[in-house]
Amino acid sequence: MKIRTLFLTILLFATGASAAESQNPSVCNVRFFSYVDPDTMEGLLSKVEDPLICADDQRLILTIQTPGGDVDSGMFVYDTLRLRESGVDTHVQHSAESMGVILFLAGDNRTMSSGARLLVHEVTFYAEGAIEPDKLREFAEGLEIAHDDYAAIVSERTGLPLDRVEALMINHTYLDAQEALALGFATAITDQ
Repeated sequence: MKIRTLFLTILLFATGASAAESQNPSVCNVRFFSYVDPDTMEGLLSKVEDPLICADDQRLILTIQTPGGDVDSGMFVYDTLRLRESGVDTHVQHSAESMGVILFLAGDNRTMSSGARLLVHEVTFYAEGAIEPDKLREFAEGLEIAHDDYAAIVSERTGLPLDRVEALMINHTYLDAQEALALGFATAITDQ
């Protein structure tokens, strides 16, 4: 698993800029095409915080393609991106699901390709084997906190009321680019 994750991190975190973008020194481009987990989030932040790749005064453009993943890792990166003084723009190339939606919402400007989609659903966790009752209660409490945090971020960044966000989460909702724009998830639709 570590080797696969490391390979994905090396392969998929490659930065790349079009000819026009490379002539604009005020912009830094980073692509994230992987699962959200502690290793890939560390890899993403190492690119974003490396002054040779993305200087502090450069606006970050983060292109996202992810099926989602670990809540804590995604929330940590969301908070880090929101604190970036030079700003962050996000773009969904094809899909951002689950925690990928939270990464997408970190952007000041949030664009989606016309064929892209988002998936908003309730926060879940996976466990293997037998779980003692006390541990299960602990997981349930953590799950409720994560659910509330996810819903609050979506509500704040989209302007949707919490009850509408929770309905989207409960209904395991896919949003195409037009729907995401209408609901405030995206700020524009573009084909890059």
